[in-house]
Amino acid sequence: MLGVKREWLWLIVWSAIYLALAALGFGRSLWIDEYATVSYASGPIDQILNDPGHPPGYYMMLWPLVHILGDAEWVVRFPSLLFGLGVVLMAYVLAKHLWPQRAVRYSVVVILATNPYLVRFGNEARSYTLLPFLILLTTYFYILAHRTNRRKYWCAMTVTAMLLVYIHYYGITYLATLFVYECGTAVWNRYKARNLFPFRQVFLSYVGIGLASAPLVPLILSQFSTLQEGASFGRLIKPQQILFIPINFFLPASSTGYELSISSVLYVAAWSSPFLLLLALGFLRVLRERRNNPMSLKIVMIFMICVLGNYVGHLTGYWFFNVRYVIFLLPVFALLISVALSWLVDLLATKLQGIGVGETRFRRIPRLPLTVRRLEWSTILVLGLVLFGLVYIPRIVLEADSRYVYNSGGGAEDNRSAVQFIASYSSSNMTVLVEPAFCQWVLKYYNRPFESHVNITGVAYSSSLETTIQQLLTENHALWYLWSYAYTADTEGVILEWAETSGYMFLRMPFGKLVVCLLSTVDNPFAASM
Repeated sequence: MLGVKREWLWLIVWSAIYLALAALGFGRSLWIDEYATVSYASGPIDQILNDPGHPPGYYMMLWPLVHILGDAEWVVRFPSLLFGLGVVLMAYVLAKHLWPQRAVRYSVVVILATNPYLVRFGNEARSYTLLPFLILLTTYFYILAHRTNRRKYWCAMTVTAMLLVYIHYYGITYLATLFVYECGTAVWNRYKARNLFPFRQVFLSYVGIGLASAPLVPLILSQFSTLQEGASFGRLIKPQQILFIPINFFLPASSTGYELSISSVLYVAAWSSPFLLLLALGFLRVLRERRNNPMSLKIVMIFMICVLGNYVGHLTGYWFFNVRYVIFLLPVFALLISVALSWLVDLLATKLQGIGVGETRFRRIPRLPLTVRRLEWSTILVLGLVLFGLVYIPRIVLEADSRYVYNSGGGAEDNRSAVQFIASYSSSNMTVLVEPAFCQWVLKYYNRPFESHVNITGVAYSSSLETTIQQLLTENHALWYLWSYAYTADTEGVILEWAETSGYMFLRMPFGKLVVCLLSTVDNPFAASM
């Protein structure tokens, strides 16, 4: 009973730590993808189907929440926080069912509760934490159904898998990988043992999943061209980037690896070598124990094959590969690291007991018996201080800092500060041109308090844009031009060059990947500083 209470206390403490770290980032400005969540969740229910690259499940979940509580930042981000915590707890549950060692489930809670990626996406209004949570939940019911063959677990797995299909297309690829793996296992069992159990139950579950997913088929077909565009537009992962995935989960989320060279990957790999060594050691331990614990190896292989299959599909040009959504592989990595740490704990505990640690030559000092449990906790503490103190903690602090602005790879521009910066300098009417046009909506979200004198308009980059700017200058005598060059078509800065050669004064003001420029010769607030 005392051990159970300690485990509950352990879970509560680290859950609180995760919630605190993730909640610190709630003060960060929404970026473009997050505003897409706000837009679809706050609009008419039929608008949800217009998202060109995602199933409607995530937005349908947020729709009643936003319509009841409003579209404030914390409203759309709060579910991500809860699902991030759910990932931590489900990893603990899986560890408890797959490995008997206490150190495995203790360690995986610590690793995930403080993981920079999970902390970062716990405060982002996207389905980055919901996807791994549902995958882990489906996997949990899959394990129970396999072990007990009870109908309630097969039904529970079917229900969670249905939800997974409606949340993200990566959920479909995970279920497809699981089904193919089961088919291969069934063929092997039929050949070797003449036993199809439990493939019949798996097949029936997938029939139910297929019937429930039938309404999605027209939507998937209509979105297929968009998925192809996603494979080449800003998401093409180079071959060396797949090597970056195990490292990336233990770096700040801004480092998504889209533009990393081989030398950069090798440098970061050397920096994160403790995690890579533990991953390799954990996988070897799982491989070695496959006869006594075949389910653990099976789960690890299914997850890895799923990610590899997504990447191969991406290389063909017919599928997209988003490192942020491959976060569902993170709990598996955390479990492998925990298995390695558990093995090291057992090894060190055995060695320490063998040399008689805990004995004392001084009879006046009361002797403290060194039990196995005390050795485990002492070893975990020492390993944790070394590993997390030197490698992990700086990244955790960086992710939790809401002032940190991410680059275009990791997402997030400080749109709130950009709009406040514009509105603070003048109470006269100003026009803000935003190129490309889809960037205007997140700025309009933050411009609500300033709509009386700040007008935000989306424009397309073209030769006629210069004429538009000149016309606005003539009419309004004050023009702010807000340029998001993370997405702009004017990658060479032609407009800025034109402004300079045309005699207009401007100031480059970075807010993440945004540049704020004033193109006006009248009442220029920056004239004194130029």
